[in-house]
Amino acid sequence: AIGNSAVGDSSNYYISGIHTVAVTSAVVIAAGERLFWDISANEAVDAGGAGAGDPFLGMALTAAGSGVTECVCWLNKEPVVDSS
Repeated sequence: AIGNSAVGDSSNYYISGIHTVAVTSAVVIAAGERLFWDISANEAVDAGGAGAGDPFLGMALTAAGSGVTECVCWLNKEPVVDSS
């Protein structure tokens, strides 16, 4: 989910860890928010921008305001909700 590869190229794919990912510059993402991978745009979006087939990506560790094109994401990490 970090980059694109041509057919026949070798690639590394990350399924965990903390990585910088491309985000949709038109949305505002808060730190701690759930992110999804927009498979048609090849960038992270919030729940409101995710389509039916866009998979869960992880939790945003940094905020991304309008116009920002990257944020730090903890891949496959669900935000913890305090239920007390």
